[in-house]
Amino acid sequence: MTRFRIRSDRVLLSPASRSTIEGYFDSRQTPDREQRWLDQNNRYRLSATQTFEKDQKRATANQNPLSKQKCKLLTAYIGASAPTHLIDGWSFLGRAVDSLLRGDTYSAAHFGYYAELRAAMGLLGSEGIGIFNQIHPVVTLNGINRFPAGKKKVGTHAVIWPILKYWASLNRASDLFDIVIQPNQVRLSSWLGALSPNLSTKAVGQRWLRSWGLDLENLEDDHDTRNLVSYRPSEFRTTVPAGSKHLISFVQALWGLFEPGQGGRFPTVEGYLLRNAWRNGGAPAVPPNAIESLGIGPEDSADWARFLGEAGDPTPIALADNSTGIEEPNCHLRIISRAALLLFVASGAARVQLQRAGFTSETISFWWRRYGVDRGLWKVGESPDDPLDSWSDVNLALADLEAWQHENRQGTPSINEMRKDLKVNLRELGAFEHAGIWCLAP
Repeated sequence: MTRFRIRSDRVLLSPASRSTIEGYFDSRQTPDREQRWLDQNNRYRLSATQTFEKDQKRATANQNPLSKQKCKLLTAYIGASAPTHLIDGWSFLGRAVDSLLRGDTYSAAHFGYYAELRAAMGLLGSEGIGIFNQIHPVVTLNGINRFPAGKKKVGTHAVIWPILKYWASLNRASDLFDIVIQPNQVRLSSWLGALSPNLSTKAVGQRWLRSWGLDLENLEDDHDTRNLVSYRPSEFRTTVPAGSKHLISFVQALWGLFEPGQGGRFPTVEGYLLRNAWRNGGAPAVPPNAIESLGIGPEDSADWARFLGEAGDPTPIALADNSTGIEEPNCHLRIISRAALLLFVASGAARVQLQRAGFTSETISFWWRRYGVDRGLWKVGESPDDPLDSWSDVNLALADLEAWQHENRQGTPSINEMRKDLKVNLRELGAFEHAGIWCLAP
């Protein structure tokens, strides 16, 4: 199968307008913004792809652009789809971890791939690019572009990687990383400028997105491999099973990345991503007083210098960097890791749009309070006042997991023993919907 490549069509993508999407959220008035993501009567709400294709076909036949009203409704749909794709993406990630803790590596890879796909769809949606079925709408300042051009059509799986790769090359991609990743409340570009003047945020962002979107590229290049993950019997391709300790260590490290801080910040993952960027940029010696030049005090600067000089990365960040074949024992862990990091950045993009439009955690409580009940995160009427408070439930499960690890440090407990001993905690450890709420709540 010939791989789709963006050539002259890029002129249809470059006008994609993040500001127009932000304008949609800004235009949401009370009480609508406090009740739903998208109006119930939006013509694209339930069958967006089919309705858009019909509308576009009719407009083309009449040699007219889409009407202003249809452009407005389509913009609203694409804007609202950004956070809602990500909600689904975090849920897919949770099902991947659930599968992992059952020893079901192929289901883990399947759900991980779709978590990665939804992360990319959410990220591009926040930028004004809708990923639909055969033709794809691009929101501009003046209307809607049809992508690809002319009568060409290209499906979801085939189009998403080329578009994501193209978007990663734009300056606004590096601008986004600068907003989302701010270790110690300092922008990534400022850190890189102080630590390594030759290392740019744009280059770092491109490398990350190329790494974290590897499965979107590889499983489209090799359609049979995607089918192997999703549609063919896994029993014919059994891999060497991982022990329960190996699985638990990975899940502990994954949750550890997403411990929430205040103000939409995630200090652990932001710090490790800074170190990953610096190390991959050559990791020169930290220049004297470089960190203090960022307005960070001497004691904290010394701590940061020690941290940057430490060897190794948390397992998910290390595994996210490299692609392997589906038969490689850690392939499913790599897919989950890449999906989690892409979801983190994409959720940050959506969160910033909501913040700029004046949304708060309480504004979107219509979603997360109900969602927590629906997904079993808490009982009816027992949602936390602040969504970040639910970290305590996850942290308690992690503490019990640590204690179990210590008790069994001399043995090699089976997955069956692990599941019997940690029955309640395993349910909590697969609930990555928590992280989705923390990452999206303004």
